[in-house]
Amino acid sequence: MKLHLEILLKYNNYMKTLILILLISIIALSCKKDKVSSNNPVISTPDVYVAGYDFGPQATPRIWKNGVGNTLTTASFGGEAKSVFVSGPDIYVAGIGHNGSVTVAIVWKNGVATTLSNGLYDASALSVFVSGTDVYVVGNESNGINDVAKVWKNGIASNLTDGSKEAYAYNGFVVGADVYVAGIELNATTLRYVAKVWKNGTPTALTDGSVMAHAYSVYVKGADVYVAGNIQGPTGYEATVWKNGLKTNLTNGSRGANALSVFVSETDVYVAGNEINIGNLSFVRLWKNGVPINLTNGSTFASANAVYVLNGDVYVVGFEYIGTKYIAQLWKNGILTSLTNGSSSASAYSVFVK
Repeated sequence: MKLHLEILLKYNNYMKTLILILLISIIALSCKKDKVSSNNPVISTPDVYVAGYDFGPQATPRIWKNGVGNTLTTASFGGEAKSVFVSGPDIYVAGIGHNGSVTVAIVWKNGVATTLSNGLYDASALSVFVSGTDVYVVGNESNGINDVAKVWKNGIASNLTDGSKEAYAYNGFVVGADVYVAGIELNATTLRYVAKVWKNGTPTALTDGSVMAHAYSVYVKGADVYVAGNIQGPTGYEATVWKNGLKTNLTNGSRGANALSVFVSETDVYVAGNEINIGNLSFVRLWKNGVPINLTNGSTFASANAVYVLNGDVYVVGFEYIGTKYIAQLWKNGILTSLTNGSSSASAYSVFVK
């Protein structure tokens, strides 16, 4: 009997030890899982914002968030959303409103419109960039004779050109206290547009005015300034990118092409635009480090208007003419999503991913 009792006690002690070991193992495994989870957080799906317009029955400024469209309030006769920028919880959109025969420059913050021009002459807001608490809008306003390239900072306008020659500002980029603007100004002697980039109001000419040229987009990465545009060639415009003023042609000018947007991610340079195909049709083009990628097959009239890169994913927006309507289009890594159904014409001008 005593032997049986000793065996039973030893068995109970063994079971207690085993249970204790199991409990310690479970706790350790749980801690390990927690540690792994904290070191490898779940990456949420980013939000994709697209600015553009939908023409039905008049041009209406639109903002799409993850493919769902919303109308922005505007002037009495409609308008277009040209650029979108997201800062924290706030969504900023730059564009135009039609007030009868005059267009006005508008910036929206979370859907609330602020008019930047007085409506006396035509004006356009084409690009918005937010840095800290400052909101920069790039565009143009007529002085009654010529268009003047402008920057509005927190609603206060500064002229980039003196109004003696036609000029347009298309796109802006802000780094710290430095404000970069891409645009054009007419050469009064040759009557050809000169591609320019302004830094804090001081212009640098990218072309000499001997041929037509345009600068549509600017992106700053470290000490490098990239500008996308085009230069007139012997038989058509050549899609062009400048890095610190040095030109690289993306096409040979044989069919005509445009570089409309530039984005730099790490060491890769992405440019979006188009190249003309036979019969007034065109390819939607994305160039990565100068190598062309076709997003359409050239059987329609189409163009890419903007490119944005995040976490290795490449987003391109633009339009494609299908049937009798323009369709607002979004490509993610080359895969197409239509933002409109073709019941009315539409286009996408700008994309921001966050």
